[in-house]
Amino acid sequence: MKLKLACLFTILSVGIHLYLANHFHVVQMGTADGKSTCNISDTFNCDTVAASDYSAIAGIPIAAFGATTNLVILILLGLVLLRLTEIPEKAMRGAFWLSAFSLAASVVMGVVSLTALTTYCLYCIVLYIFSLLVFILIKGAAKELEIGLSFSELISDIKSYTKAPVWPVVFALSIPAFAFFINKGFEGNNIEGSSKDFKRLVSSSIQDWQNGKVHEFDSPPSLIKGDSSSSAKVTIVEFADFRCGHCQKASGPLTTFVNSHSDVQLHFYNFPLDGACNDKIPNSNGVSCRLAKAVHCANKQEKGWLVHDTIFANQKSFFTVGSSDGVDKKLKTILTENSPDWTKLTACMDSPETHQAIKKQAELAVKVGVQGTPKIFMNGKVLPAGQFLPVLKKARSVVLGN
Repeated sequence: MKLKLACLFTILSVGIHLYLANHFHVVQMGTADGKSTCNISDTFNCDTVAASDYSAIAGIPIAAFGATTNLVILILLGLVLLRLTEIPEKAMRGAFWLSAFSLAASVVMGVVSLTALTTYCLYCIVLYIFSLLVFILIKGAAKELEIGLSFSELISDIKSYTKAPVWPVVFALSIPAFAFFINKGFEGNNIEGSSKDFKRLVSSSIQDWQNGKVHEFDSPPSLIKGDSSSSAKVTIVEFADFRCGHCQKASGPLTTFVNSHSDVQLHFYNFPLDGACNDKIPNSNGVSCRLAKAVHCANKQEKGWLVHDTIFANQKSFFTVGSSDGVDKKLKTILTENSPDWTKLTACMDSPETHQAIKKQAELAVKVGVQGTPKIFMNGKVLPAGQFLPVLKKARSVVLGN
């Protein structure tokens, strides 16, 4: 029974690790279609953990190594459970010590989350628990089968492998290879074109950014997220329109990047593609301007990012809205939980001061060369392809001199 349970929890571990390995690339490339079920709050947020510097080794997500390690454990346990090996004691010892390694890795990653990130991946916590259960169950099953699990016996097994190689050794040595191919598969699913083309894109983006002109942003942004201005080493400036699909896609990676790096600050500026508050745009229906004003005013009630995220999450519903009144009606239906005071919000949105503030942001955008959205700057210079986490991470490492 213990052996069967160990197999069950190992199968579940493989599945969760594969999900997280794919999610790593979804986060890196910003290809998510919606909010992850693993993102509950700023404290429990898988995206933030996946975007951190601790989520991968040599570009391969740690989850891919976890998937292959657990797959090898499962195969070894299966050989014993189905009686497909004449040396069950060796297969059992191999599975036990791999499970011990997996448990140790779980402890290390848990400590990193507690000390370096202070953000937690809920699915990772489940995996930590599973790794402990698998370790205990394998140990109990070995005792029932009267199989020794001592380290000296493992060393003896390893020495015997040099004379007569067996499948446990082959599997163990295949873990890095399995992880590599799993990673390549998920990477290919989330990158448009080849990985070589994307690497060239990252390199070209960083080179253009380094050679770019430094701009001054002399108008205050509508929103600020991240480290305080006095200590931030990296400052990202984003110009966006709330009905721009690419802006909606860029929002996730930018927010995740800021949340996962304590030395980064994000300044959000509005550049509505709407002539009602942007003199550079010929067409006008007031929708994008009204959305910009809603976020700008919500921030005065410390609800700016909430409204920002809510609008982007419901972006499609604003494609059919044709007037400012329509925006207000739609906003009132979607801003329910922890929403800003509606009377204060609309009074602020209708004020001439707010209109001038949004116009100044649009004028600043034109001044620094913004022609479309999203437009992203890092430390004053335009960062092409700045909506991709690999580009953001590489640029940050350059700023920090790494």
